[in-house]
Amino acid sequence: MRINLLKFVIVVCMALNWASAMQAQVSSPVVVKGVAVTSGNAHDVLGDGTVSYDFESKTLTLNNATVVDVSESACLYFASSEPHTLRLKGSNLLVDFASTLLTANCSLTISGPGSLICSGYAESSCIWMRGKGATLTIQDCDLMAMGWNGIVGVKDSETSEYSAKLIMRNANVRSVGHLVQGYSGYAMHAFANITFDGCKIVKPVDAFFYKALHGIALGDDLCEEVVISTGTSAVPFISSDRASVANRYDLSGRQVYDSFEGISIEQMNNGATRKVIRQK
Repeated sequence: MRINLLKFVIVVCMALNWASAMQAQVSSPVVVKGVAVTSGNAHDVLGDGTVSYDFESKTLTLNNATVVDVSESACLYFASSEPHTLRLKGSNLLVDFASTLLTANCSLTISGPGSLICSGYAESSCIWMRGKGATLTIQDCDLMAMGWNGIVGVKDSETSEYSAKLIMRNANVRSVGHLVQGYSGYAMHAFANITFDGCKIVKPVDAFFYKALHGIALGDDLCEEVVISTGTSAVPFISSDRASVANRYDLSGRQVYDSFEGISIEQMNNGATRKVIRQK
C-alpha cells in the first residue's frame, strides 16, 4: 500500500513538473530567423538585444536589428490569425536570399518611429500578406521593400478573389519589384484595396491603385517601383549619387568593416543589398 502511494506521489510530482515546464515555455506563433518566440526568450529572441516580443499586446519589436537569413524560412513569420504589430525602433534591416523576408497570416501593423529595409534576392518577395482578408497597415515609419515582389497580397485559390488590404498612413515607403527568370515582379499588387492617409504616391507621379489589376499601376501596367511620401521630409532610401557600399555583414548578420574572403552581404546607400563572394 505504501509503495503504491509512493508511486502515486511520484507520478503527481512528475505531472506537476511537466505542467510547470510547459507553462514556463509558452510559445507564440511568431518565428524570427527560424527561432520560435517563447516566454523564455521573448525578452531577447536572438540573444543580441535587438528583437523582443510582448505576449499581451502581440507586438514584435525590432531595435536596430539586422536579421540575415540564408535558409528556406522567412526572416519574420507571423503564423497566427490574430492581429499583430511590428514595432520599429532605430534602423532595421532584413535580408534573405532563399525565401520571403516577412510573411504574415494575420493582419499586421508596421509602426515607427524607426525604419525598416527589407532586401530580398533572386525569387524572394519582401512582404507577403497571405492571410485571407488580412490588412497590412504601414504607419509613422520609413520602409523600403526590394525583391522579386515588393509588397504583395494573395489570391484565394478557391474563389480566385483578392481579399488582403494595404493601408499606408503617415509613412514614407519605397517598394521595388523586378523581373526574375522571365517572371515579372511588381511593387505593390494582389490587394483588394490600397489606401493612403497623410501620404501619397510621388513616383511615378501619375500612378494610382488600379482595381482591375489589384495593384499600383501607371496606365494599364503594374509598376515595378513605387515611392510613397508624407511630403514633410526628403524621401528615404533614394540616393542621387552612384550606389556605393554603406554597410557590410557576414552571413550571421554581424556587421564587419573590411572585405574578407568568403561570402558577405553588402548594403548599398540606396537601400539595395547584394551577396558578394570574394576569393584569394
